[in-house]
Amino acid sequence: MGSKSGPSATVFVVAYPDGFDNHWNGCRKSASYTANTRGIDDVGFTRALVARLSADYGVDPGRVHLGGFSNGGNMVYRLALEAPELIAGGLALFQRADLTPLTISR
Repeated sequence: MGSKSGPSATVFVVAYPDGFDNHWNGCRKSASYTANTRGIDDVGFTRALVARLSADYGVDPGRVHLGGFSNGGNMVYRLALEAPELIAGGLALFQRADLTPLTISR
């Protein structure tokens, strides 16, 4: 966490969570990762993580940005589709583009 003091203070928090068994239950429904085959609730995990960061560090939930690489990029896609109110923006890098369509329930 970096911070400054005074009226132009900039405070930010960076979190590096790990997915279950080193993978996220991301946007590729057909992936054979353990997180997918066991139906790990990574959307719920991310909601809980944002709530915890908000409570512990004063993170503004309306200013949460995510970045993901490969399978993490697919997780960014899933969060943008299933929990758009949770993130202000996201960046997905080098994820597979042949995504299996998801059925989104709201």
